[in-house]
Amino acid sequence: MKIEVSNTDNMITLEERSRLYQLEETIRQGLSTFVDVGSALLEIRDTRLYRQEYNTFEEYCLEQWNMKQSRAYQFMDSAKVIGNLQSSTIVELLPINESQARPLASLEPEEQVEDWFFDGDRYTYYRSSYTEQINRTETKIVPIDDVWNAIPECKELFITEAIHG
Repeated sequence: MKIEVSNTDNMITLEERSRLYQLEETIRQGLSTFVDVGSALLEIRDTRLYRQEYNTFEEYCLEQWNMKQSRAYQFMDSAKVIGNLQSSTIVELLPINESQARPLASLEPEEQVEDWFFDGDRYTYYRSSYTEQINRTETKIVPIDDVWNAIPECKELFITEAIHG
């Protein structure tokens, strides 16, 4: 359900409308690629491209994508984490899904790099600033194409999980 917004301050230009369509297409096609989705949502939120048809970003996410605001923020926070890790010279492999990046989102950028490290055959997240390990997530890194080829139904399940959390 789209809401008619009467305030002329909320009108968007043709250029903004075009950009909104491009970003929404990224979300439609890339719900399995959490970084693209998070980046698109960040730009839509930060530039308020939703404002002509929706009053709030939360309303936009819910009505346009059937996505709660908290889920949208998980995508956006994870995209920021990946951007930060990509800029590091010491991180060789990145989280391969949003749930791997999510625990790092609450950390400062420099802590994200310190706390995502390779321990021999898997990447491990832990809070190095504490004396005891917390929220440990161990993940075996597997090329995503191997997963899709081995279990074709997995891709559809993954996309569904990416949308609904």
